[in-house]
Amino acid sequence: MAKMKVAQVQKAGADFAIVEPNDSEDTLRFAELTGVRPMIETYPLARVNEAYAHMLSGRAQFRVVLTM
Repeated sequence: MAKMKVAQVQKAGADFAIVEPNDSEDTLRFAELTGVRPMIETYPLARVNEAYAHMLSGRAQFRVVLTM
């Protein structure tokens, strides 16, 4: 596996990383092979405003994900 090049970006109060497409594929393959699973907080789409406020408040411990 090649070493990943990651750029940290901060926009509209959210912090996320940008990686090259091949790096993403390597990461997904690694996760599948080793059983790594994401840690997320889910909110139904009907509570989108609450989820967004939670994310911006800094209280979200993991990724905030909307479900349908």
